[in-house]
Amino acid sequence: MKKIIFRILAILVLVMLVLFINLKIFMNSASKITEGDPIPVYQTENPALLIVDLQVSTTGESSPFEYYKKNSEGLIREVNLVAELSDQQSIPVIYIRNVVKNPLVNLLNNTMAEGSIGSQLDERLIIVSDFQVIKDREDAFWNPRLDSILLQKKISRIYFVGLDASYCVNSTLKGAQTRDYKVSVLSDLLLAESDEMKSTMLEEYTERGIQIISSEEYIKNLTGSSEEQNDE
Repeated sequence: MKKIIFRILAILVLVMLVLFINLKIFMNSASKITEGDPIPVYQTENPALLIVDLQVSTTGESSPFEYYKKNSEGLIREVNLVAELSDQQSIPVIYIRNVVKNPLVNLLNNTMAEGSIGSQLDERLIIVSDFQVIKDREDAFWNPRLDSILLQKKISRIYFVGLDASYCVNSTLKGAQTRDYKVSVLSDLLLAESDEMKSTMLEEYTERGIQIISSEEYIKNLTGSSEEQNDE
């Protein structure tokens, strides 16, 4: 009887060890930043808007992240406004969502598992384009579809909204900078794990040459450009 118990315990320990090692490898690879070729030099500055990881499992009712949920209503309302105005000005709006395909990782946490409800975009989002990029790492540029969309549209500046300012937004910003994109964040449309962490990240962004603007400034730039075109 004791031998059976010891064997069961040994198997459990082995399984836990395999899961831990797999998770460690996954986390290390998930945070790696891509290095792409520098984008062409365009004659005009063409912007795109990236909406990062606003999903059922992050900001939705089933989210385990209370801080995200608590701050999601106003965030998504304003993101929808910015997305609709961008689309009206023919600015590409790209939706990024995280999908975990690693079966061992999903054994520990399946909230973003492939095919799950949690991996879908938050149902409160107003979808204004067909541009959607699925990623399984923090840097969305690991999916070549993002490069393809941006190059096809001759994008030179990327505006970021969404979450998390410390992880996926931050890593994708780094991926964009390695490709020589000009990058900006709409500071009031970003979330981190806390207000303090967000402030820390915004300071880091500034040090890296990332433009920090508000959604109000972004909207003024859009509507101002529209009015100028109408005057002409």
